[in-house]
Amino acid sequence: MYRGVNNSGFTILETIVAMGIVASVVSVLLMMQSAVLQHTARVSDRLERVFLLRTFLNEARSKTQPQAVQAVYEKDIANPQTHMRYERTPPRQQSVLVSSKGICVERVTAQWQRSGEQHTEMLVTTTYIPLQQGKKA
Repeated sequence: MYRGVNNSGFTILETIVAMGIVASVVSVLLMMQSAVLQHTARVSDRLERVFLLRTFLNEARSKTQPQAVQAVYEKDIANPQTHMRYERTPPRQQSVLVSSKGICVERVTAQWQRSGEQHTEMLVTTTYIPLQQGKKA
């Protein structure tokens, strides 16, 4: 005996609905992955700048007079194109560091442009410069 109706399997409508659900889930996952990749690229770029600032700080310390309370050192870097500036100054009068003799503030600034926007990163640290005999700060 022959049966004309086959009830096993999925109908075309059920298959289309399942494919729509899978497509929506996959599109959400792809958008999330794109956002994570963009964030990772920004963090990586910023971390690269921090390492660049730290390296420039060490270079500037070696190029300036070690006993000088005030010093400035500048450099342009080609890759990535960045203007670097190092400044060593005594602490400001309002600072709590004024009471500590021999403490200087070191400031390294990196400036660059990306997508037509000006960006700036700054690294600030302190250093101790021992007072020379017979001199007062």
